[in-house]
Amino acid sequence: ASDKSFTIPTEIQWLISLFVDASSLSVSYLQNEREIIQVQIGHCGICVGNQFWHSIGKQHKIGSDGIFKGDVDKYNREDCALLENIGVYYKATETQPMTYKARACVIDLDASSSSSLPASLLLSADQMVFGGCAANKNWAKGHYTQGTAIVDECMEALRKESESCSKPQGIQMTHSIGGGTGGGLGTLLLAKYRDCYPHQRTLTFSVFPSSAEADYAAVEAYNATLSMQELAQNADMTVVVDNEALFNI
Repeated sequence: ASDKSFTIPTEIQWLISLFVDASSLSVSYLQNEREIIQVQIGHCGICVGNQFWHSIGKQHKIGSDGIFKGDVDKYNREDCALLENIGVYYKATETQPMTYKARACVIDLDASSSSSLPASLLLSADQMVFGGCAANKNWAKGHYTQGTAIVDECMEALRKESESCSKPQGIQMTHSIGGGTGGGLGTLLLAKYRDCYPHQRTLTFSVFPSSAEADYAAVEAYNATLSMQELAQNADMTVVVDNEALFNI
């Protein structure tokens, strides 16, 4: 075997780190912890993001109260390893030891979505931005009218999260491109973020509409077309998720 080292491209490292326990990867990228901010936009994006936090919390033994449930006091090697890179997606609270808050921003034009957030995220008020009324699958409302009214507040929330990081790598966004908020406001925020942080990475998990779903609306195809143009310009990587397949998981 060769002793020569190699470098995994940053884009591939980032994607791997989303699905594989960071402590099991012996690459220099993960040894130099770089934080990622999770951005959940719209009803669909919030639901998908909640499932992401459920999975990663279970993987790193973060309880429903945000407290680490591992055995670090007994020098359990496996449990200690879970904390080595926990700062990528979590930040420690200042009041309680071994308690972690999610590095996240939750955004929706419909304020009722706040009721679906799990308490384990321990989100503070400045990590959540909600509008006055839903976009109702109207892409223009999210991108040009109602969305523009709160996009500066969204960027302020992202700025505060970035400043809490020592080496911010970028954002990962979960959203639906067929909706008015996820597609319209989501792509508007992505463009704003690209302008303010041109050297940060942007990754999106974009749910594409499916005509097989019962609540499918014909306008979703147009919303998706408009969103794809924005994603091509402002996202470093987009993971395509079919809405019908998502329901079947």
